[in-house]
Amino acid sequence: MHDNLMKNKWNERAKKDAFYYIETTFYDGDIDAFFALGEERTKLIVDPILTQLLPSASNASVLEIGCGLGRFSRALSKRFRSVIAVDVADEMIRQAKELSSEEQYANLKFYTNDGTSLSLIESESVDFVFSYEVFQHMPSLKVILNNFTEIRRVIKITGKALIHLRTETVSPLTKFQIFAKSHLPKFLLKLLGLSSIDKTWTGTTLNTKNIDQLCKSTGLEILQLINDPTHAPNTRIFVLLSPMK
Repeated sequence: MHDNLMKNKWNERAKKDAFYYIETTFYDGDIDAFFALGEERTKLIVDPILTQLLPSASNASVLEIGCGLGRFSRALSKRFRSVIAVDVADEMIRQAKELSSEEQYANLKFYTNDGTSLSLIESESVDFVFSYEVFQHMPSLKVILNNFTEIRRVIKITGKALIHLRTETVSPLTKFQIFAKSHLPKFLLKLLGLSSIDKTWTGTTLNTKNIDQLCKSTGLEILQLINDPTHAPNTRIFVLLSPMK
């Protein structure tokens, strides 16, 4: 049920305004700036990990989960031999292919998945897995668990994963959004821009105990918990993972 809901809702958002729903804070209609932000954040978030743990990235493969319009995918294609970028929304992938054509980015491939599995990817075939601002929108712990299980399946025994997770408690804004969704009529929700608010937007919050249990139950080892420099302190983290040996 959740996979259909995720697909339907994110297709709706992508058709309405894909750029806005990917980057609600910074996007101002400047497509070049949108992709430049992807490069900037890749330098900030990914490059230190590659320098430390995967210096031969130019000969390696990377999987991006929840690629959206490909703002990180483009940046990753400059660093890795091959990039597989997946998203639950067919409309996101359609637009991503238009924005970053195969002629321009020959080593970058976009695919749609169902949001819970990575069945199109062979087992133990990927050197690095990356995801940013995606797991925070997954509607349940079970969906996150399914994704962690699939990460363990597709990653090589020597591979690494860098996954972005939300750890804050529900913010006042989110509390209001949830209340409004339950109590206000549909026409007013639409007027307030809240008609698309649901569990595929408000998502799931984790804590260190949840994260530890998720990893242990799926055969992943936590190498490091890294504070997120792109959000307010103590609201998001990156978890750096490797397969348990």
